Amino acid sequence: MPSSPVVFSVLGAVAALAVTAVRAQEVDKAAMVNGAPILASEIDAKLGNDLAQLQQQIFNLRKKQLNTVIDQKLLEDESARRGVMIAELVQSEVTSHVTPATSAEAEKFFKENSTKLKGDFKSLEEQIRNFLTAQRLQARQQEFLKSLRTAAKVEVFLAPPPVFRSEVSVEGAPSRGGVAAPVTIVEFSDFHCPFCRKAQSVLDNLRAKYGEKIRFVYRDFPLEGLHPQARVAAEASRCAAEQGKFWEFHDRLFHGDPDASQAALSRIAKESGMDLTAFEACRTSGKYKNSVQASAQEGARLGITGTPTFFVNGRMLVGSQSLDEFVSIIDEELAAGAGR
Repeated sequence: MPSSPVVFSVLGAVAALAVTAVRAQEVDKAAMVNGAPILASEIDAKLGNDLAQLQQQIFNLRKKQLNTVIDQKLLEDESARRGVMIAELVQSEVTSHVTPATSAEAEKFFKENSTKLKGDFKSLEEQIRNFLTAQRLQARQQEFLKSLRTAAKVEVFLAPPPVFRSEVSVEGAPSRGGVAAPVTIVEFSDFHCPFCRKAQSVLDNLRAKYGEKIRFVYRDFPLEGLHPQARVAAEASRCAAEQGKFWEFHDRLFHGDPDASQAALSRIAKESGMDLTAFEACRTSGKYKNSVQASAQEGARLGITGTPTFFVNGRMLVGSQSLDEFVSIIDEELAAGAGR
């Protein structure tokens, strides 16, 4: 009985797939040990967030340089279209639109930032005026470049690295926001870390912007070498959670002075509306020492070395991030969720 052409076709397809799989493994092969292959993909999986962060840094560098080259090309094309030099174009569209900062504006800036500046206003006035004027020039330049991009045909093909997502345990951790929110932000933090303190205003803005679309989860990662009392504050926050007052306690800890003395913690507990007798009994018992340690160990497992560190649906963000950085990733996650 003659063989069916369909059978040959299926066998051919299977053989082709097998050859493709073998070739893919050969390409992926990083080493051989006693005849057994070690695959590059296996190495990448073990490197996890370390590799993902490096890939993201490389992408960010390339993206930044690409934007610089695109902007330069747009300026060249526009100056050629107008029949002028680039310097003349910039003078016409950027510099001439900017008014130099005045002494009054410099003084206002000085008063608003006096605690961060070294020197009196008289010695710093010129520097401040130059700084404010430079800010205006940069803002106007970006506005002009944006208009050029809008008018031109700009196509960007630079692909971002693959998204790496960590499996982050949140069992038993305090959270707020939508229980079934499409985006979960897990923060590993230290109550006495100044960068963590700075990050709170950004997180507050995210809560206001996205509401129930985001679930915020808090995990402890006290840096005892830098902040000896951070663990004490972390354990006290667990006692606050017992009374359903974790977030009130959390917010007051971050918005007040980094003080973990008995008097300070008792004051914050009272301000948070807690039963002080129960709070003190819990705080002095040491009952949450192991759970705070377990949270820190989970952070170490994930590759965390500093605070704050965030995971947005498993995507790692290290350090105090800008609102725009969070918004960019959150919007990507919301769009991806809507498409699923």
